[in-house]
Amino acid sequence: MKFLLKFLEKRFPALARHHGRSAAARNARANLIAACGVLGLMLAAIVYAVAISGDGARRPPAEQSIPRWWSEEQAERGAELYAVHCAECHGATAEGGAENWREKDSEGNYPPPPLDGTAHAW
Repeated sequence: MKFLLKFLEKRFPALARHHGRSAAARNARANLIAACGVLGLMLAAIVYAVAISGDGARRPPAEQSIPRWWSEEQAERGAELYAVHCAECHGATAEGGAENWREKDSEGNYPPPPLDGTAHAW
């Protein structure tokens, strides 16, 4: 905080003139400068979050083949488990439960997303 005040006072000498001002006035000025800094950081964080949240940035190209680490036997057992525990919501072919899984339903819940690598991985 003191660093910021000293930096600003060097750049803007009018800010350094606090002769005759009360301690409360000097503290109010420091609080105002700190609040502006916090708001600037918040704005930068929002701009950054919007910039990285693009839908295309997370979607792998359709022609890209993803190497798999599991065996054929594990995949067969996994298919049985998927049919019992997952297919009811995510669909038999993992297509997802709704056309637009990014929008909440009437109860305020998100529908099951597709499991093809284009959705979130919660």
